[in-house]
Amino acid sequence: MGLLTGFAWSQLTELPHPKINKAQCVNQFRRRNCTACADICPGQVIGGKLEVKSWSSCIDCGRCASACEVRAITVSEQQLNQCLSLRTAKEDTVWLGCEHSGRDNDFTRACLCELTWECLAYLSFYKRLVLDLVPCQTCEQSDCKSLLVKNLQMLHLFLGEERFHSKVVLANAEDTMPKPQKELSRRGLFHQVAEMSKSGAGTLLKQYPFLSAEELNLDGLSFRKLLHGQMKQTGVSYHWEIPAVSSDCTGCGLCVKRCPTKALRIVEEKSMLVLDSWRCVQCKSCAIACPQKKISGMETVTIHDFSPLCLTRYQKLTCKKCGSVMKAKTQNGMCVACSRKSMTEMIQRRQRKEESV
Repeated sequence: MGLLTGFAWSQLTELPHPKINKAQCVNQFRRRNCTACADICPGQVIGGKLEVKSWSSCIDCGRCASACEVRAITVSEQQLNQCLSLRTAKEDTVWLGCEHSGRDNDFTRACLCELTWECLAYLSFYKRLVLDLVPCQTCEQSDCKSLLVKNLQMLHLFLGEERFHSKVVLANAEDTMPKPQKELSRRGLFHQVAEMSKSGAGTLLKQYPFLSAEELNLDGLSFRKLLHGQMKQTGVSYHWEIPAVSSDCTGCGLCVKRCPTKALRIVEEKSMLVLDSWRCVQCKSCAIACPQKKISGMETVTIHDFSPLCLTRYQKLTCKKCGSVMKAKTQNGMCVACSRKSMTEMIQRRQRKEESV
């Protein structure tokens, strides 16, 4: 089999599955391992340290991507395109439900927790969303229910009280449900799949010039990139959680190194700590890493888009002897290396003085 034939065969036979970026996993920055993706995977495909056992048992549900707090797991392009296809639905209201609903929902997943809050927020710009939560009342999958609640809480925070209730309906009663589900013929099923695949995610993402070529295929933050463009068009305010940084930050840069999504960066020429807000996943790794506890946690702010935000203008601490940047303020105003050198020189002078006497 030639190289071209082998590549074509692999593309045809490879089953769709999420993509994993181990370098972005929060376990690379914390001692306590996060096992959210492994715990919620129905096929036990992913191990505790993002080790994939076998993709053959993956059903491409996307729960691991939704459960990952730092979005180190990206849903497959097929799943992404299916969600994006809802933008072009004929009706202004779109019904979303799980496979246990037994209703004629417009979009059905194995579980509603598989839809991230970013996905729901993006779709709310185009449609009014109705979530069929009737099966959730008797569902025994506690992990999935907890994840769904977390996604809805983030969606509520982002949209705000008024916009959330105008754009999202949580259907808990049977009498609010659509008609029983109709069975599709084989031809109708293939037609539906073909329609869902028309909107290519890659083409849509490239419409936003503020993203570099590397960022287009970076991680599981695709819907945030799309949200940015929609937010700029509407011009209304949204709510977002960002790190609460003290004004006496020293700009040591440890928070930048520990951020799994590279949301933080230092602009040295302006002495600014800047947050690329669309990348921030509120994991609080920056607060844990800060040696002087200058980051107290997260605070809610009002934003109009996901443009970069200046968190603080820090004051650099420099060693009075060598001029290097210090991570923390010291009593003698010198860095650790100079302090040790100064102490050694003082001891040597004392010894020479004693010998001379």
